Amino acid sequence: MDEQEEDGMKRKVCRALAGVGLAALAAGAAASACSGAEDCADNGTCPHSQASSSGGTTGGDPGAACVPKKGEPPPPDECGLWVSSSQGHDGSYGGFKYAPVRSIKEALKRVSKPDWAGARIYVCAEEFTGHLVVPAGTMIYGGLDCNDGWIWIGDTRKSTVKAPPDLVAMRLSAGEGTTRVEDLTVVAADGHEPGRSSIAALASGVTAELVRCELVAGDATDGAPGAPGAEPSMPGGQIPHAKMGMNGKSGTVACLNLFETSGGAATQGSCDDSTSSTGGKGGNGRAFVGVNGDAGTPGTSGIGGIGQPTATGSWKCDTIGKGHNGNDGADGALGQGALGLGSLSVKSGYLGVDGLDGASGVHGHAGGGGGGARGPTVGQGCAGASGGSGGSGGCGGLPGQGGQAGGSSITLVSLDANVMLTDCSLTAGKGGRGGAGGDSQPGGHGGAAGQGGIGLSGGSASKNACPGGTGGHGGAGGPGGGGLGGHSIVIAFSGTPVARAGAVTLTPGSSAEGGPGGNSNTQSNAGEGGVIAEEQEMLQAEP
Repeated sequence: MDEQEEDGMKRKVCRALAGVGLAALAAGAAASACSGAEDCADNGTCPHSQASSSGGTTGGDPGAACVPKKGEPPPPDECGLWVSSSQGHDGSYGGFKYAPVRSIKEALKRVSKPDWAGARIYVCAEEFTGHLVVPAGTMIYGGLDCNDGWIWIGDTRKSTVKAPPDLVAMRLSAGEGTTRVEDLTVVAADGHEPGRSSIAALASGVTAELVRCELVAGDATDGAPGAPGAEPSMPGGQIPHAKMGMNGKSGTVACLNLFETSGGAATQGSCDDSTSSTGGKGGNGRAFVGVNGDAGTPGTSGIGGIGQPTATGSWKCDTIGKGHNGNDGADGALGQGALGLGSLSVKSGYLGVDGLDGASGVHGHAGGGGGGARGPTVGQGCAGASGGSGGSGGCGGLPGQGGQAGGSSITLVSLDANVMLTDCSLTAGKGGRGGAGGDSQPGGHGGAAGQGGIGLSGGSASKNACPGGTGGHGGAGGPGGGGLGGHSIVIAFSGTPVARAGAVTLTPGSSAEGGPGGNSNTQSNAGEGGVIAEEQEMLQAEP
């Protein structure tokens, strides 16, 4: 009989066995005849659909023959799907002992379809790559020797799943039915991107039993530092320069009925947030009286200097004539360092706490304009010198951003699930350090004052006009707070605690420090360090 005829015979036998069920097969029917008949799987006629989907190891369980046991023959072919990374093929057919699929992912995809409903997944004791998403009610049996008739060897060698970085290695999805996983080693890779966690398994809204499994979480990564308020290569930052006040004009030499000289023009500075401050205009110089300088704007800026009065007497720029300096802006508030534990998440497993951003520094206030001088007492109609205008206020510095939380190493996350561990080993790795808060930007210098105009000398002498006030210095931005340090937790749960039976070992690793605050943590706003725990109850974040 050639190969084509043999395949045809197997298909006929498969169809004949479709209604026989497990008992007849156990009594001596040729179950192997169905193992190569790929059209059975395609048409839903293979007897695997007759096997009970309930788990258990007792003789009274109708599915007991489908549970691998030490020293006993392997389960019949029709109990489910068979998986081997070395011998399998993820084509449109297969899934039997003699023609297994290659990946557990393919097997999980198959059992979600009607023609494989109720099928269990049997996995060779080999290594597999990729992460698993296990539907509720699925049963996976690892630790089988596919080179020796698929007998159970789980006590000496298990099936191993190694996931890529930054993904939960095995997800047990929500739904009805009991998910059961036996003799599987699940290894989560070390984190790769900044602030990523390493999580071996996550169960959400499901009843699950893990038997003789090994779950291993890798090391998490450090959180990214917060962005600085200015590029480090630009000392003082690229903060806009405040505008210098304009100088006043000198008094007139040839009077010719020139009764007034204009004071230094108001100067407007602008900051990155589109706010502005304007130095007060200098007071005009006139023949018989000097004009007061204008106050800077906005309204809390320096007031203008007093112009020279008509009456003779003492009038000095260093007492009342000079424009007042603008007040300095206040420094921005610091960003608080991260506090707390973080939260659990269905999507990512764990959400850490980032440090808070600092606040921008307050812009400095503008200086007032200087007072103008009166003209000489001899020779009427000669205008006095005019005052200089005030400088605009310096811009406030930009804040540092908060540091990112370090990732956590968590072996098992349980969210509103009922999980039972039996004779399992769980190991966590190292948490990642919290990211440093960003350094803040210093505030900008206020604009220099415009100088007063020069008075006349000689027989028609007059006084010099007064300078404006200097713009206030902008306040420095607040430094960013440090991110939360990463945890090393074996079991993190929200809702029902994880149950344990038999010999279950929980081995945590090491936690990490919180990130320092910006500006070398001069304001002591570092994030809190992570925790080390075998079990830790935590809040669950919103989906």
